[in-house]
Amino acid sequence: MAISSSISSSSADVAVPCCHCGMRSPMRTAWRCDYPGRRFYGCAAYGGPNCCTFFEWFDPEPPKRFADVIRNLLEANESLSIDNHNMMKTNFELTAALRETTKKAEELAADVDSMVASNVVLGEDLTTCVVSRRWLRSALVAVLSALIACVWLRVVNN
Repeated sequence: MAISSSISSSSADVAVPCCHCGMRSPMRTAWRCDYPGRRFYGCAAYGGPNCCTFFEWFDPEPPKRFADVIRNLLEANESLSIDNHNMMKTNFELTAALRETTKKAEELAADVDSMVASNVVLGEDLTTCVVSRRWLRSALVAVLSALIACVWLRVVNN
């Protein structure tokens, strides 16, 4: 595993060694190596172009069991971080899908409202047609009745 570190301060009154560059070496903690959680001193210019090769462990070598437990915890943490990232991505995708579905539902609701309004107008037109048809039917029946009466009177009078 590669070495990754973080700078931390120590309240212990321990002499801080200087690196080959002549600068005081900060204490760091190794997380991704055979000794996860073990503190060490390294070059103050670590990661920069003028970094020297100074390295000195601060903590004594821990029992193998400790390193295994810490490594397992780090792996479990990494797995949980990946799961969390994937769930956040899924949540984002579901939220976007929900927004799109809501937008489509609103558009459909507007279409339904428009259709209902059109249906109301058509219903009113149909009612008007039915009333007009009934009136025309009544008028036609009256005219036909009068015509039949006239024809009947002519036939009877002749």
